Amino acid sequence: MDGTLRVLPPQLEAEGTNRIDLRDPTGNYFVRSMIAVAQKGGGVDRLMYPRPRTAVPVPKLNYLLPFAPWHIFVATGFFLDDIDAAFHAALWRLGLVAGAIAVVTALIAWALSRSIARPLGGIERTMTALAAGDLGVAPEAGVRADEIGRMAHSLAVFRQNAVEKQRLVEQQRLKAETAGREERQRLMLDLADRLQQKIGGLAEALSAASTGLRTTAEMVNAATRQSESRSAAISAAVAQTSSNVDTLASAAEEMSASIQEICRQVSQSAQIASKGSRTPNAPIIWCSTSRVRRRRSSTWCD
Repeated sequence: MDGTLRVLPPQLEAEGTNRIDLRDPTGNYFVRSMIAVAQKGGGVDRLMYPRPRTAVPVPKLNYLLPFAPWHIFVATGFFLDDIDAAFHAALWRLGLVAGAIAVVTALIAWALSRSIARPLGGIERTMTALAAGDLGVAPEAGVRADEIGRMAHSLAVFRQNAVEKQRLVEQQRLKAETAGREERQRLMLDLADRLQQKIGGLAEALSAASTGLRTTAEMVNAATRQSESRSAAISAAVAQTSSNVDTLASAAEEMSASIQEICRQVSQSAQIASKGSRTPNAPIIWCSTSRVRRRRSSTWCD
């Protein structure tokens, strides 16, 4: 392990030369570095070294394995640009494979989305519509034998039950409306009958009252005519009585005047007689306008 090259098949002219002081373009004494790695029991070492039949150093990775009985080490390696090329080629191949896998995966995902996600979305939309009270929607899963088909079938059964329940509710509502309408009609007819009966009774009462009023009016008319005739008779009687009273008054006045005249003449006659004879116990006469009385042998007039 003194740095002498024993075997190098690509470069036979370099065999037997001491290369302990060789450096790569980075300034690394790569032979010394390899000896140090070999003395440690072997391992991996990096360096810059040209390819065979070229002069341009390129990165290289060597693996070193010492052989103690001969005090030598064996080095083998590969150039990193080959690894990079292989890596990039593998990367391209892996990329192509990954792209193909991605395309296939996308196709599979698209197919799955159509066969799973889309029916599930349709079921979700149907459930939302049913929850909102829209019973006109139907599940879109179609005829399937998997879980989605069973879910769609269960949803269809739920929808059918909801439709049946709505139909029963509507039927009960119509029945209740019909019963209510019939009850109202019955009540109206009953009310109309009672009203007709009351109106008939009122009509009869009004007819009887009108008949009584007619009779009363006739009686009033008759009484009025009778009163008019009686009033005429009374008026005639009053007029006749007034005339008779006037006649009696005139007669009374004439009688009073006659009596006064008679009394005056009697008084004059009495005075004359008294003056002529003055006979005792001769009758004396007093006269007034009202009446003539006789007392004993005397006569007077009031």
